[in-house]
Amino acid sequence: DLVAGGGGWTFRLAFIGAAEAILDGNTPYQDLNDPNLVDGSAYVYSPLIALLTIPFVWLPGDSGAIVFAGILIAAVLLTLRALDVRDWRCYGIVFLWPPVLSGIHGESISILLALAAALIWRWRDRPAAAGVTLGVSIVAKQLLWPVGLWLLVTRRLRAVAWGVGTAVVLGLGSWAVIGFAGFLEYPDRLQLLSEVMDEWGYTVYA
Repeated sequence: DLVAGGGGWTFRLAFIGAAEAILDGNTPYQDLNDPNLVDGSAYVYSPLIALLTIPFVWLPGDSGAIVFAGILIAAVLLTLRALDVRDWRCYGIVFLWPPVLSGIHGESISILLALAAALIWRWRDRPAAAGVTLGVSIVAKQLLWPVGLWLLVTRRLRAVAWGVGTAVVLGLGSWAVIGFAGFLEYPDRLQLLSEVMDEWGYTVYA
């Protein structure tokens, strides 16, 4: 399906479009009243994802989407490995789980965030590794902020400090690259994204 262009819509429509906009010297964000925000095809993430997507722009045809799908498949396997899963059957059956199938088919970054959560758990007693991983993941998408709260409650304060420092430096740095375009409207953009995704996501609320 990815080869035929039927999947990977998040990557194809949002990530690649945002990366191309940055390369052209434009903002990766559309107006808040743009209809693409409602249908889920607009770029609504932090600038970091768009900046990291730039190398994929130079790949021919659908190669970028196929390579990114391969990265997501590898991330699923690495997540199990990071959690010390040893049963080989788990490495096959996980790809029958709807959220995994949906994540790979749509090419969202949720699978990468799952890997980040697993790595933070594995490195929970290594402050720099856990904190930097948390900071990068929060800048990419704020979904894992409760993990920072868990680190705080369990008194892993150095990891929290690393996480906050990484998030601030990386967050402000990525916004500075695009001249802080869309920075003030970003909270409203996240709220709109939440309202749209509530109808599509695999969550208790949805």
